[in-house]
Amino acid sequence: MAIKSSMPIPNLGALAKDFPIADRVAGWCFRVTEFSPGGYRAEGRDAYGRRVSADDTNPDAALEKSVAMAKGISKGLHPGE
Repeated sequence: MAIKSSMPIPNLGALAKDFPIADRVAGWCFRVTEFSPGGYRAEGRDAYGRRVSADDTNPDAALEKSVAMAKGISKGLHPGE
C-alpha cells in the first residue's frame, strides 16, 4: 500500500509577491522593511510556512541574519548540502 503525502508541493510564486528577495536560500523568499526610523526588519518565509526574522539598524545586516537562520533550518532538513 502506497502512502500519500499530505504535504503540499511548494509554490514560491505566491510568496515572491510579498517577499521579493528570492536568490539567497533555495526555497526561501525574504523582504526587508523599515519598522521605525533606522530600524530594519528582515523576514523570510518558505512555501511550508516556516518563518525567520531579524532586526538591525543596518538593512543588509538584518537580511544576512535572516538568511543565516533560513540556511540553518534548511541544513537541518537536508544534512550534507
